[in-house]
Amino acid sequence: MRMPSNLSDVRRVGCKSVWTVRISPLFWAIEPSITLQKRQNPPSPSLTFASILQVRQAARFALFMLGLLGLSLMGCSNAPPMANLEPELWQAYRQAFVHEDGRVIDVGNGGVSHTEGQGYGMLLAVAANDRAAFDQMWDWTREHLRRKSDPFFSFRWDERKAPPIADVNNASDGDLLIAWALARADRRWHVEAYKQASLTLATAIRARLLRANALGLLLLPGMEGFEHPGYVIVNPSYWIFPAFRELNAIDPSPQWDELENSGLELLARARFGNAGLPPDWAHVTRRGVVELGAEDFSRFSFDAVRVPLYSCWAGVEDRALLENIAAQWSDPKQPAWVNLKTGQTAPYSLSPTQTVMNSILLRCLGRTEAAKAAPSPLVIPNDYYASTLALLGELALKERKP
Repeated sequence: MRMPSNLSDVRRVGCKSVWTVRISPLFWAIEPSITLQKRQNPPSPSLTFASILQVRQAARFALFMLGLLGLSLMGCSNAPPMANLEPELWQAYRQAFVHEDGRVIDVGNGGVSHTEGQGYGMLLAVAANDRAAFDQMWDWTREHLRRKSDPFFSFRWDERKAPPIADVNNASDGDLLIAWALARADRRWHVEAYKQASLTLATAIRARLLRANALGLLLLPGMEGFEHPGYVIVNPSYWIFPAFRELNAIDPSPQWDELENSGLELLARARFGNAGLPPDWAHVTRRGVVELGAEDFSRFSFDAVRVPLYSCWAGVEDRALLENIAAQWSDPKQPAWVNLKTGQTAPYSLSPTQTVMNSILLRCLGRTEAAKAAPSPLVIPNDYYASTLALLGELALKERKP
């Protein structure tokens, strides 16, 4: 590492070779006081010019080491090194689901695109070290989904309709995924524009989509339609724990830690039905009570399937909850979803999505039957969702904090 010539250089060094950090303002307050002390106490004439330089260099080095200590105490992210995605997996995924213009296509959902898919695709492109594909997806997202009223993105784009965006509302999980992908892109390729775009999104999420509650800090699923008299609608799978930690490095704030803690508390309270499973959607009252909402939104289904992915990725898993989910998926003939309010189940068995997540979950839990549950191939050309979760799961297992 090049020795910094002054403290402003130390500011720039940070932990750039690994990840972005914040440094205590108290550290930067040291420099003016030392400068003042130096002016008030000029060096003795008996000292040689060379020895003066040595003293000053030693002082700078001491300050630099103090800065490193400040980094370790104040915010060098504990995020793990980013895992790489095998080129053949990425090429198969890109060929199946990423249009040449950068639009990620949900082939099992009428060919629509959404911010979730754009964020997932950008994360995978970073892991594959494919900057050209990343830029295509990011450019398409900005051009077609950017909202005019704020830095967020409209959540769904359907080329079969005119206009393609029927609902301009955003989805906070999509915004988080995009911000996280941009932060990772800056870590891998050191592009300031990515970092600034991530920072803009991250600060907007904190400023506009978080709400204080007796349970803890809640994440609104979008700007409109989720706040009601006496309760807030939340989606437990929108708590993307590994993203919170990395965005805290880009946008330092205690709110990211608070959001992680509230997510853990939400998952602890949001266990319903005989199996104790998290719902796709839930109501949180002003007093922090977690309740099931409307019948159609009270399923353990294709949203909540991501809860074990994000929990395992961040190493914050609640083993009891994950064991409940594993039991629900233990038999391939189990129904794909269950209504936690009525007990009604899906008329079809586990889909590739649940099979993929079951494999990831078992491997996360260290269960011996994981090898038998591992899906092959990981990329299923006609199933965007299962393929996406499969590749993200591989990254999660490589990166997860033990």
